[in-house]
Amino acid sequence: MKFYAFGSEGGKYKLLLDHNTSNGIPWNSDGDNTKMKEVATQLALDTADWERNPRLITALEIVALTNPPLYDGKSYWHYFDGTDDYHQTQVSTEQGQSPYAWLYDYTKNCTSYGCDVADDSAFGYWTGTPAYDDIKAWNVSRSGILYDYKVTHSRNYGVRPVIELSKKLFANQIIK
Repeated sequence: MKFYAFGSEGGKYKLLLDHNTSNGIPWNSDGDNTKMKEVATQLALDTADWERNPRLITALEIVALTNPPLYDGKSYWHYFDGTDDYHQTQVSTEQGQSPYAWLYDYTKNCTSYGCDVADDSAFGYWTGTPAYDDIKAWNVSRSGILYDYKVTHSRNYGVRPVIELSKKLFANQIIK
């Protein structure tokens, strides 16, 4: 499996899997965004034999990675490499153009929005963060976007785990 290191906190590195482990999963089929129901269950099933304690990336972690100015977490979408103050205009329209491609690689038709590798698995993946509207949660979409969507919707989004590894594991390693 391939993971992307996207940060560190304390004595741990944070790593995001480069693809979804499952697709077509609603965040919560009851329509309540205060609890991840199906996504949490699927994450546990997909990673049952993993030694680490996986979770989903949060919307705030995505925002921090893309460093958008003036983004308030209450807009309907946020393009990772947009050009205006609210980053709601996509600039990457050809394969390999986006510096944030690793965040949405392996999603359906993502090469039209600057990613490196597309597949037909899903339009994106859920984050671990409910949105401002009580029936929506944030997800990462194939178009290089952080997007709020209805938690009951299942066919478009999947599960992409994050793991945290102790920095001590890498103390004597050369990382390339």
